[in-house]
Amino acid sequence: MNVQDEIDAVTHYMQLGLRWINVHQKQFMERGSRAFLKTIKNR
Repeated sequence: MNVQDEIDAVTHYMQLGLRWINVHQKQFMERGSRAFLKTIKNR
């Protein structure tokens, strides 16, 4: 499965037997960076 921004769908496909997930580095890093920045701004 090639994941760009439908990360929530991965769980569904894993239950169907999905064994390979390809995540674009940009999307992965952007999502993690936003979550990190949101956390430190709220402290």
